[in-house]
Amino acid sequence: MAIFLIILVVIIVIYLLLNKRDNTSVYTSPQTANFTKTIVEESKPTIEDENILIDEDGRKYKEVVKEILTPRKTYIYGSFTGKYNGELLTKTEHLSLSKKFYSFNIYECIASVNQNGIRKDYEGEFPFIEDENFNTAQLPKSLNCHIEIDNSNNGYNVTLRDVKLNNISLNRKLHQTDGNEIFGTITGNITGYILDFLTSYEIQREYIDKEHKIEEEKKRINELTKTSLVTGKTETKGNQNRLEYYYSDYKTTYWGDWKYQANSKSYYSAKDFLATIFSILGGLLALLFLFALLPNLLYVLPVLLLVGFFYFLKPILRWFFTILSFCLLLLFLYSIFNVIKKPYYPPVVSNNDTLNRIKIDTSNIDTIKHFASWVDYDNNNFTGTFWTLKKDYASANNYKSNLNINTNNESGYAEMLSSLSTNDASKLNGIYLMFDSIKQNKKLDSIKFAQSIVSFVQTIPYAVVLPQACDATLYNDEFIQKYLSSEDAKCDGFEKFGINTPVEFLSTLKGDCDTRTLLLYTLLSHYNYDVAIFSSSYYSHSLLGINLPFTGAVKNIENKNYVLWETTAQGISPGVIPTQISNLNYWYLSIKSK
Repeated sequence: MAIFLIILVVIIVIYLLLNKRDNTSVYTSPQTANFTKTIVEESKPTIEDENILIDEDGRKYKEVVKEILTPRKTYIYGSFTGKYNGELLTKTEHLSLSKKFYSFNIYECIASVNQNGIRKDYEGEFPFIEDENFNTAQLPKSLNCHIEIDNSNNGYNVTLRDVKLNNISLNRKLHQTDGNEIFGTITGNITGYILDFLTSYEIQREYIDKEHKIEEEKKRINELTKTSLVTGKTETKGNQNRLEYYYSDYKTTYWGDWKYQANSKSYYSAKDFLATIFSILGGLLALLFLFALLPNLLYVLPVLLLVGFFYFLKPILRWFFTILSFCLLLLFLYSIFNVIKKPYYPPVVSNNDTLNRIKIDTSNIDTIKHFASWVDYDNNNFTGTFWTLKKDYASANNYKSNLNINTNNESGYAEMLSSLSTNDASKLNGIYLMFDSIKQNKKLDSIKFAQSIVSFVQTIPYAVVLPQACDATLYNDEFIQKYLSSEDAKCDGFEKFGINTPVEFLSTLKGDCDTRTLLLYTLLSHYNYDVAIFSSSYYSHSLLGINLPFTGAVKNIENKNYVLWETTAQGISPGVIPTQISNLNYWYLSIKSK
């Protein structure tokens, strides 16, 4: 019997030591999400009559017009001024005479944005880091706000969702206290998105009999998918709450899972207080048992000492593993940062590439003629001869030299590309004839023909085109310095804008990324393809975009998918781009043909 009591006491002591409560939860006042939606209407189809019809199984139905909603997000970024109020959390009054804790709510918001602070859905949200010293957990994720664009007199009352704030400043002069309530003015930066819906319609069957209606409704709901879009309704049960969400028709709703809602870390709840009292009583009873059974403790003393040792070592071990985890996290973030910031070196076609066979024919004094032989992505062989007129080469160079455009911004760079393409488009008959012959003889469809053109340009040896001399010391760009220092470097210097026009490229066969995409843009536009040039100042690179049913990396522009195509190396298929340049947020549209 004594041994049984000793074992029971040991179990109670171990339980009390290892299950001590750690009340470190955070109090957040319950908030109700505010949801508003804007419907973008299209013309609703009409049904001439509502005659009762019979389906294939003999059941009666009539045709009705059903509304279909498609969500759309518009992201904004700008500065804001707002008014806030709050109420003293009475449960925290006893903590300190010098500190009081309030709930916090922004009830008025005026935001000022410019055109650069507005992004469409496909462009993604703005990069934004919230203030660490300002607790935004209490703020609702949706906020009614009046938005003014470019400081115009016209404004819009909208609901911003997924609101984030930084550079927060509370105007102390306007801060007021009235009993347990506070009021004031807040300023800072704000970002979020505006949600609206595009409306379309379709004609569906609506069955007359009640039983079939129920079956159809169940079938309809089963075909819907759940979204993460909240309706704004919440339910609370004890320390748990749950949110209501929309199905994919944005009319039918469902409830999410119950989630635990944390309590204040600054005070104990009644349940926590009782648990602490019972823990103390249990500890006292355990001590009484220990004194009563002291002679028999020799049997279990080593076990108790071992348990006590690990218990008192627990804080040290916890801090050790916390610090170790933090160090590992820093190493992980550092490795990601190195991958992101590592300069991108475009793949280039070697000057000694044995697969590239482009020969210059200098027998004609008026033309620059080349013979080309290459293979596409399916190892189909192509050969042909193309030429440019020397007078067109001189004319293209003169036009570029006299073009006065500031290319230090996106719009100026796009204007320069468009001007060079337009000027040279009518001077490329020598290569148009070659590809016309290839398309006719090989009987190529639109996809195979586009691949033959791009694979042809990919086989031309890479050469860097520079606005100054081909001297590595003149440039800060790491890729240019490394490339010019290599033994087989090929360079074309003193070219305005650091680019060759299509005629210049086909005459000299010297071109880097933007020279190649400009030529391909001009050629494929001539053959009525929907093409675009995408540029990235972040990656210092240029890619071709084409609206064809390829798979891989895609940029969506005006609801059209442009597959990205690398042009500086042989054999790279459409949609395949290196991971070093795969963040599509850093790519912007320069020009497109349609």
